[in-house]
Amino acid sequence: MMYDRKAEADMRLYSEKKAAELAQKRREAEEARARADDEAAEEAEADVEADGGEG
Repeated sequence: MMYDRKAEADMRLYSEKKAAELAQKRREAEEARARADDEAAEEAEADVEADGGEG
């Protein structure tokens, strides 16, 4: 019976660690996407300014 509790605790710990890793990867991906969107917006704004403000 003690083995079952240890196995359950180990599985729960693994699951929590895996969930934290996935959440961190998701946050990093969202931050990278936001940076890319910001850079694209800045480039588009610079292009409009370079074209004489028309657009």
